[in-house]
Amino acid sequence: MNTEHLKEPIDIAIAKFKNHPSINKINEHLPNPSPINFESISQEDTENIFKSFDIKKGSSFNSIPGRILKEHGCMYYDTVTNMVNNSITSCYFPSKLKNAYINPTIKPGKKDRTDMGSYRPISVLPYASKIFERVLKIQIQKHLDRILHPHLCGYREGFSAQHALISMLEKWKKSLDNGGFAGAVLMDLSKAFDCVDHELLIAKLNAYGLLGIF
Repeated sequence: MNTEHLKEPIDIAIAKFKNHPSINKINEHLPNPSPINFESISQEDTENIFKSFDIKKGSSFNSIPGRILKEHGCMYYDTVTNMVNNSITSCYFPSKLKNAYINPTIKPGKKDRTDMGSYRPISVLPYASKIFERVLKIQIQKHLDRILHPHLCGYREGFSAQHALISMLEKWKKSLDNGGFAGAVLMDLSKAFDCVDHELLIAKLNAYGLLGIF
């Protein structure tokens, strides 16, 4: 696919993988995806987010501690609600809330602390950023729950490896009871997230209707 006439990275990624097998499969299942429309939140939504904070988790330097927000959040509900709604209306995420402190954490099983490859970066964001993140996550999840297969268990709230195993075992038992066979192909990719093609990921998000408002 010729992308020389395109300038925006997102447009280039979408055009580049327009005919990719995985994109074609999504288009078969979802030929006319409805773009996600983020909705304004209420002060009650903001209150629920504040009360759900895990104050044991760290926050970036010079940001308001989670304990203060959780215990005295009623002072900020109106302000934060307006900030989030203005961001949703303008499709703009505050740049300062993207700044994170990177905390290098030793990987399990790694003993050589002098090797950079033994560490993984942990991004510590301010709690204000987590408020925006929670709002968008809830609405994106609702959008995807109407699209994704009901038995898809990976990285979905309310699902776990146990759900996948139970579903798999039930299918195996039915197959064996009917005189059939049962088998599985298992793969474990080392550094799986590092293998993700970001351009292909952008193209898939677009196919699911997640880039329509940008």
